[in-house]
Amino acid sequence: MQAAINRLLLQVKQLLSREQRFIADAAHELRTPLAVMKVHLDNACSAADPDLQKESLQHLHNAVERTTRLVSQMLELARLSDTVVVSKVPTNVYEEARAALSDIMPLALQKEQSLELETSGPSLPEQGFEPGAFKTLLQNVVGNAITHTPPGSRILIRLSSGEQAGAQEWCLSIHDSGPGVSEQDREQLAERFFSRGDTHGTGLGLSIVQRIVQRHQGRLTLGTSDLGGLLVQVCFPFNAFHKVDMNPAQNDDGDHNRSQ
Repeated sequence: MQAAINRLLLQVKQLLSREQRFIADAAHELRTPLAVMKVHLDNACSAADPDLQKESLQHLHNAVERTTRLVSQMLELARLSDTVVVSKVPTNVYEEARAALSDIMPLALQKEQSLELETSGPSLPEQGFEPGAFKTLLQNVVGNAITHTPPGSRILIRLSSGEQAGAQEWCLSIHDSGPGVSEQDREQLAERFFSRGDTHGTGLGLSIVQRIVQRHQGRLTLGTSDLGGLLVQVCFPFNAFHKVDMNPAQNDDGDHNRSQ
């Protein structure tokens, strides 16, 4: 009973610590965008010129959108910080990827960017993920690529299965044709609120991705993509809900599919 009470007190302490950190992060990160919104609102209210008023309202609209994104991602990160294990559900990662990209496609079309989904290797059976986790992971990485690459860029999402580093695992790789990221910045990309000075990002996208990867015993690596920009790769051990067929003899056609 004493041990049980000690575990309970430790869990309460950890919960309070997470809540205090969330409150501190929220207060720190929301202070500036709220101040900016107030400035734009004051400018819109005092502007005599309709064009200036319209410009201020557009700036206000953009600031509201960014703050909404920030709050949403902070809540998602706080949820993922919970140490309670959530039951995993069978997930068809290919179909989930198609659905996630369909949702985010309008953002890419606005910048005339192409999103391509490619699979290679043996067909992946359903994998175990917490509900919505894989879709959240993919949309955060692809959303970052859309935000940080110029108009007309190409973004390639590749699902591959096979043996890597002596262990059976499958990988999701996101390549972009943007300017890339220096090695020094790569080391900080997954840190909370690090956004390389870009006012369009919240600096939480890859922190969320990293937390999802950790909760599913995967690994996250950053590098240079085949397209010249940034490569974000996440790999997971096979966690199938039925046996994985790793026999390439049954995949004479190469099992290589591509959609755009």
